[in-house]
Formats: sequence, structure tokens, C-alpha cells
Amino acid sequence: MAILVFANIHAQELQTSIYGYLKLDIAYDNHLSSHGNFIMYVEPQSQQKSAHTLSFTARQTRLGVQLMRDKTKGIIEIDFYGGGTENKNSLALRKAYVDIPLGPTMLRAGQAIDLIAPLNPTSTNYTVGYGAGNIGYRRPQLAIFITQMPYTFALGITRSLSSDLNADAIPDGDASGVPTIQTRTALQFSKFAIGASAHYGLLNAPGTAQEEYATWSINIDGKFDLSSQITLLGEAYTGVNTAAYYGAISHHDCVNELKSRGGWINLTYDPNGPLAFSLGGGLDDLCDEEKNYLANLPDIRSQNAFEFGLVTYALSSNTQFGFEISHWQTKYRNPSPNNARIANDLRLQWSVQSAF
Repeated sequence: MAILVFANIHAQELQTSIYGYLKLDIAYDNHLSSHGNFIMYVEPQSQQKSAHTLSFTARQTRLGVQLMRDKTKGIIEIDFYGGGTENKNSLALRKAYVDIPLGPTMLRAGQAIDLIAPLNPTSTNYTVGYGAGNIGYRRPQLAIFITQMPYTFALGITRSLSSDLNADAIPDGDASGVPTIQTRTALQFSKFAIGASAHYGLLNAPGTAQEEYATWSINIDGKFDLSSQITLLGEAYTGVNTAAYYGAISHHDCVNELKSRGGWINLTYDPNGPLAFSLGGGLDDLCDEEKNYLANLPDIRSQNAFEFGLVTYALSSNTQFGFEISHWQTKYRNPSPNNARIANDLRLQWSVQSAF
């Protein structure tokens, strides 16, 4: 009996809440996009014909559980972009971490979003500008956060997710034997917030011309409340071997360093009614020397840009319709015969999203 009472007391201390949304996306592309259900760049475009596509998916449907005991918080979050066929999707673990307060410091352990470049544009596209100027993703990490308003500092070590350039079945980040370091410093005030962040990691590919190589980025981010209804936000980056962070137009890393730069900007308008609006765009660009280095390879993405406009309509307090129109342009070096140097895609995307 004592054991049952003890277990019941501790069960009452645990607070659990479920959150998430169900979402249907319908997308039409007047040329072949990188992934169909979502877009990161335009596939090489034939000068003779283009491929019109229409996709339906519910894969972005998201489910999360928040656990609280005292001041310790845990998050587990999944969606359905883990693979599988379209109507038999596999789960993808988005987040699984715990936040532990330690006085003025908070310790985070588990899989969470990167410390670097933490903002995203408001878009109905699943990958929110990845490969087109927006970098940062999520990965296993151990990080500390120190906040003393208006100042915030974060420092963490993460798993070095990477390519396997020597094809030895060991990712080059694992082969390095050391983690990647990420850090961010930010100032936050009532009307605006600005941040600077960076990452650095070593990778190792035995047998290649230069066995040890690096990945790094330097980033700035800002969010400005121009009024109670209008917000301007954006990020910019420059870096080397940023494929694991969705930079460099998602090109694989190179032992001699693949340099790239990019950024994005987004303006949102929410008049506190059923309608809300979002406009923005982004650009990812390989540096000039990298374009020359890769010029002998076929169909190399050298620059990627997009512009978008989104309008959402709130049907109820938890359900909204969305319509987004975007234009994507991907430039190629040394295109294959019959392929154009510039591939364009006009994308129309509708969504129905219900949160709970």
C-alpha cells in the first residue's frame, strides 16, 4: 500500500500536455521541384519541355508532448517526414530533449533545434527556406543557456552530422572523434531582438587528399516589431561546408571547403482578424571560387533564390486555411545537354491546418 501511495504522489507531480496540429498540403508546380511535397530548389529544367506536378500530403501533421515536473521540462515531438510511401508514412523524431534549471543557467540535453540562426520565415512550405538562405536545423546536443534580460548567451556541443566523403560507411563527423561547437549571443528588448551566432566542427575522411576538413558558419539574426501588427525579421550567414545545416544549396561538403553565403527576409502583417499576411524571400549563393571549382561537374546548383506571399484565413480559433504563391529560381553551372542554365518554378500551395 505504501508503494502505491508513493507512486500516486509522484504521478500527481508530473504535468503532461499534448500539442500539435493536423495539416493537409496541396501543391502545384509548373516545373519539377526538389521534393514535390515541399521545395528547396528547382530541378534541372529541360529547354524542350517542363514537368507540371500536383502533390497532396498530410506528412507535416505534428504531434508533441510536454512534460513538467517542478521546473524541469521535457519535450517529445514528431511528424511524418521520416520516409515511407505517401500513404504509409514513417515517423520522424523532431525533438526529444529536457530543460533542467540550474540557478541562472538552463541546461538542455537531447535532440533540439540548433543554437545558430534560430528564426524562420512564416511560410506554409515545410522547409521554410532551407537551401535558399535559411540555415540551421536540429540535432543531438548538450547546451547551456544564460539569460539576464536583455542579454542571452548560449553555448553547446552537438553531434557532427556530415557527409561520408570517403564512402567507408562512417560519417566524417563521427570519424573526427570530436563534437561541433555552437554558440549564440542575443539582446532582446520590447520592440526588437538581435543575435549573432556561429558554429565550428572538424570532419575526417581518411584516404582523401586532405583527410581533415572543417565546417563553420557566422550568422546574424534580427526581429523587429514595427507596430503591434507588423513584424520584420531575417537572417544572413556565411560559411564553409554547411550542407548539414541546409546551406550551400544542399550541396555535399568538400574537403577543400565549399564556401557559401545567403540570407532571407520576411515581413508579416496580422491585423488581429481572420486574415493574416506574410511576404518574403531568400538567396543562397556559392562563392565565386566555388563556382569555378565545381564548373567541370554537370548540373551544379550555383545560386538559389525564392520570393513568396502567403495569406491565411482563420476559419475558427484553431483552424486556418492558407494559400501561398512562390517563385523559385535555381541557377546551374555546366548544365547537361538540353538543360537550361536557369530553372524556374511557379509554385501554388494550399493548406488546411487545425491546431489542438
